[in-house]
Amino acid sequence: MFMPDMLTCKMRYAPGALENNVGNLTASRSWRSSIYDIDPLLGSTSDAGYNELVAFYSRWRVLSISVHMTAVNRESFPLTLYAGFSNNLFAGNAYNFGYQEGPRSMSTALSVAGGQDQKSINLRATAISVVGDALAITDVTYSGTAAGNPTSMWYFNIGVNSGTGTVLVNGIYLAGYIELEVEFFDRATLAA
Repeated sequence: MFMPDMLTCKMRYAPGALENNVGNLTASRSWRSSIYDIDPLLGSTSDAGYNELVAFYSRWRVLSISVHMTAVNRESFPLTLYAGFSNNLFAGNAYNFGYQEGPRSMSTALSVAGGQDQKSINLRATAISVVGDALAITDVTYSGTAAGNPTSMWYFNIGVNSGTGTVLVNGIYLAGYIELEVEFFDRATLAA
């Protein structure tokens, strides 16, 4: 079988996640620019086909991420949903996302459960647009190996908060997928 020196393909990850932080006003979740372990909360979440492709290539890097999800409010009060790409792993207060409204982020209201309680999240970002430098597609620290994540990563983050001062009980549910455009390179030498 012949494999090219470099291969670019799209891989999908379906988080199917419930986001909740019971007893708090906010909840958040992040996914990494990684196909080795995209979900830092769960761990060991490599994409389907990952093991087969890294058998042929020593390194890989994520060139872009497209997010196609639906967020559903499961609370009896409205929530504000923030979603966007960042250089940083999102941890802490969801209010911090307010400044990120732009082409690679969004904020929206989710009505109470049973009403217009769901919104679509359709966002895309390239490594260069998030990192702000071509190093994101050339520097080895932004590439991973068969055994690990890149040293430098960027993230897709989601946060919700209660504008009413009511603490979360049920949170939100996320359905859909994250699509990563990945470049595999440094072709491995295979023994016969």
